[in-house]
Amino acid sequence: MKAGLIILTGGKSSRMGQNKALLPFGQQTGLEIIVNQLVGSFLDPILVTNEPDIYKPYGLKLVRDNYPGLGPLAGIEAGLKSSSYDWNLVVACDMPFVSRALAKILLSYGEGYDAVVPTMKGTPHPLFAVYNKTALPVMRRNLEERSLRMIFVLSQLNTFFFEGEPSTNHEWESALFNMNHPYEYEEAKRKL
Repeated sequence: MKAGLIILTGGKSSRMGQNKALLPFGQQTGLEIIVNQLVGSFLDPILVTNEPDIYKPYGLKLVRDNYPGLGPLAGIEAGLKSSSYDWNLVVACDMPFVSRALAKILLSYGEGYDAVVPTMKGTPHPLFAVYNKTALPVMRRNLEERSLRMIFVLSQLNTFFFEGEPSTNHEWESALFNMNHPYEYEEAKRKL
């Protein structure tokens, strides 16, 4: 099944104190690591950002939020609306260990659902998940009503919550790791 790639870079990175997508990891930024890991399996990457000038050098399709300032839900909505594909992998820019294998597993469970979201120890991870364009009406309604909690939106969609197998939990835990604070960035640099 062909699917697009949507990378969310619209956050303010206030806890990190600097742009999370552009944090350096050796010769690459976190954004470049994500793109290099996923392009090839997922097509036509779209970068959702409200600061397009910063990302022009990357040569990706740039899209602004249709509902600025309303968080990740607005970014997912903008990416889905702009994508040429019904199915899309959504990934936050602060996840340097994204897994192509996990993404393909999630996509393989998509038939009949609006979203497939990995869970780890009972916690859903909606910012590394696959979404179908069929989710757009529910997303838009929640954006209009300013009901922005992803878990609430997912409860209104036909969502499959996929729990990792015990044998792959370490790989999943790594793939779902995200950086919000400087100490998490330092941890990520050590792991890489």
